[in-house]
Amino acid sequence: MKNEREKFLNLLENYPVFNKEKKEEKRNVKKIDLHLHTKLEAEEKIDMILKSSTKENLKKLIIICGKGTHSQDGPVIFKHIKEFLIKNKGKYKKIKTDKNNNIYLYF
Repeated sequence: MKNEREKFLNLLENYPVFNKEKKEEKRNVKKIDLHLHTKLEAEEKIDMILKSSTKENLKKLIIICGKGTHSQDGPVIFKHIKEFLIKNKGKYKKIKTDKNNNIYLYF
């Protein structure tokens, strides 16, 4: 019986609906999917988010660019947005990328 209670308490602690702290963290995270956008559209969207990041108390931005498998030139959006972000590096603290061409910005 005690083991069941421990499992239940662990579930409450780790389940986002019941854990206010984790819920707050999710509010400060924004995700944007740039599939099917032109380079200019993608840049404008990212620029708007960067400009409003302080006002929105944004902690993390996840940018989904895609691998570029449907493009003759490969991952065009990923390359363009990464270059754009390097030019605007004062607007965030840290940048990471992964093998799927997602970009993670930390504020």
